[in-house]
Amino acid sequence: MQVMTDDSGVFVFDHLPMGTYTIFQINPSGYDSIHDMDDINDNKIIALLDVVKPESKDNNFMRYKAHRLL
Repeated sequence: MQVMTDDSGVFVFDHLPMGTYTIFQINPSGYDSIHDMDDINDNKIIALLDVVKPESKDNNFMRYKAHRLL
């Protein structure tokens, strides 16, 4: 399944069954990754959905626009 963020950077996967999911980020052209919410900068976050935690929020990826050196 693939989704894109909205204008605010929010993304939602609706109606997923309980389980463990890996969320991958693909950097837009011209951007570099600098941080993932799980503190491992590998462009993926593991999200667990279960009865106790049926939602996984704030799965953020940080990136910056790369600048060309002259």
